[in-house]
Amino acid sequence: MTCAILLIDMDAFYASVEQARHPELVGLPVIVGGSAESRGVVSTASYEARALGVRTAMPTAQAQRLCPQATFLPVDMKAYVAVSKQLLELFGRFTDLVEKLPHTGSPSPGSRRRRRGRHDLLVGRGCWRAATSPS
Repeated sequence: MTCAILLIDMDAFYASVEQARHPELVGLPVIVGGSAESRGVVSTASYEARALGVRTAMPTAQAQRLCPQATFLPVDMKAYVAVSKQLLELFGRFTDLVEKLPHTGSPSPGSRRRRRGRHDLLVGRGCWRAATSPS
């Protein structure tokens, strides 16, 4: 059996959605998360911000010290869910074997989960499928 695997890197998904919504932010550090004043944390950061040391789950105040030039935006879950649905529809045009994991990273029933670094490898339907949870 031949099996093609497509791994979608969603590590900076929220930041990428914001850059798509606001083209002036493309190529600039973008940090999405809670506010520093309310002891918030980084939900995700663009690759430009990651290059400067910003990481997911880092306190926003620390991210501001590392990357003061970044654009800090609140989480807009409604927008991210809409884009996620569009992506799943697009993937569904190519295969019916698309599996979206919930934020917990729990696989669907019938799949076995094995940790491999930062990604989950799911075993099911006679084929290895790699998946990550969106950030």
